[in-house]
Amino acid sequence: MKSIKLILLIFISFMLISCSKETATYEVTFLDIDGNIIEVKNVEEGTTVIPPIAPTIKYYNFIEWDQELTNIRQNITTQAIYEKSTEVYEMTDYNYWLRILNDKCDIDSPLMTKEEIDAYNKLIVNGYSDTNVVDVKSLDKKSNKNYVIEMINGYNKLNRYNIYNNETNKLITTEEKDNILNNRNLDNINSFIEVRYGIITDFAWLRAYPTNFYASSYSRDQFQETSLNVGEVIAIYHTSLDDNWYFVQATNYCGWIESKYVGICSYEEMVNFDNAENKLVVISDYVEINGSHVRMGQSFPLLASNEKYTILFPSRTLNGSAEFKTIEIAKTNDYSNGYLTYNYDNLYKQAFKLLDIEYSWGDKEKLGRDCSSTQNSIYACFGFKLPRNTSNQNSIPTYGEKLNNITISNIKQMYKPGTLIFSSGHVMMYIGETEDGIAHILHNTSAGDGKCIIQSISSYGINKIIGALKLQ
Repeated sequence: MKSIKLILLIFISFMLISCSKETATYEVTFLDIDGNIIEVKNVEEGTTVIPPIAPTIKYYNFIEWDQELTNIRQNITTQAIYEKSTEVYEMTDYNYWLRILNDKCDIDSPLMTKEEIDAYNKLIVNGYSDTNVVDVKSLDKKSNKNYVIEMINGYNKLNRYNIYNNETNKLITTEEKDNILNNRNLDNINSFIEVRYGIITDFAWLRAYPTNFYASSYSRDQFQETSLNVGEVIAIYHTSLDDNWYFVQATNYCGWIESKYVGICSYEEMVNFDNAENKLVVISDYVEINGSHVRMGQSFPLLASNEKYTILFPSRTLNGSAEFKTIEIAKTNDYSNGYLTYNYDNLYKQAFKLLDIEYSWGDKEKLGRDCSSTQNSIYACFGFKLPRNTSNQNSIPTYGEKLNNITISNIKQMYKPGTLIFSSGHVMMYIGETEDGIAHILHNTSAGDGKCIIQSISSYGINKIIGALKLQ
């Protein structure tokens, strides 16, 4: 009996000692490549800790943690180790350029915030004499005859070029030339004008005169000023004699547009459409929506984002008024819910989507663009309202600069990738340097095959560079 009691006493004593002794625990701290804490784990002595998933770093591969994670017997700090990816990219792949930039800066960090871009746009509108950019919603709702005639007569190209019939491709007659002038309907402009408003309902040419006859040549038609995108808002000042054309003011251009591509709406409808708080932005080269050709950078009021996007889309009724249709669009990579974050990663992805598209003077071809509209489309994806023409882009107050005797070394030192640089009548995006240090541009050019290309600045000609526009 005594032996049993002794055994029980020993057992109880052992249990009390065991229970009073706590198992040791230690902290294991995991750091990313920059030394930031990813996670801290508490682990028991002698055990193996399961690490978190190492952060993904673009153009780098995770190798290992720099500390042994088994048989933990003290507090330890371990950091993720990476090595540069050995994947090879062609220069025509945006990844080639982003990998180089990724070693110099954070390519995901915003270059400008939304608020900074809004301030930039305000500066552009306030500098109208240099930029020719307006906020259509802020234009005077009433105008006068002299102002409208002055805008219309701003085009004086009729006697400067040979003019051809667009159907026969033959030179037009003197009578046909007179008909173009008469169709401007200047005699029927009222002394005081109530401005009307409209929305573009399909890809449409904006012309110097109310005609589709072309001047000089079809491919470099001097009557072709630009093209307007579906969803752009316009102020309407005048109607042609044959009722087939409107003289309009768009955001960055004025001219004649065929009325069949315009839906007339009230001022309030225009404002509500253009000022929609939520927008769906086209980020592909182009898409087809409701049978209409829509280009990169255009946005539409976004009503809902569920299994599909629901947007408000403009169309034209038989009587010429605007009709706003609620339509659904599949959620694809063609669209962005809101403007893209303006960073290098997105900028290069958008720019390289337009690589190899054909050059088209004044955007006459649906699938083509000229040099300035190429850049305009890219930056529209981030919410920029840039001027249409190169001279106006280079004249943006504060950010535009005139250059003389610039060198390639100056370009590298003074300007970041994404800067627009200018020669006479031409604009290019500076995209940085190759791995061997050669500075390059991306631009849409009529030279050679007539398309958007990547080219070294030296082969283009540094002596041609006359200006720069900072967009950061």
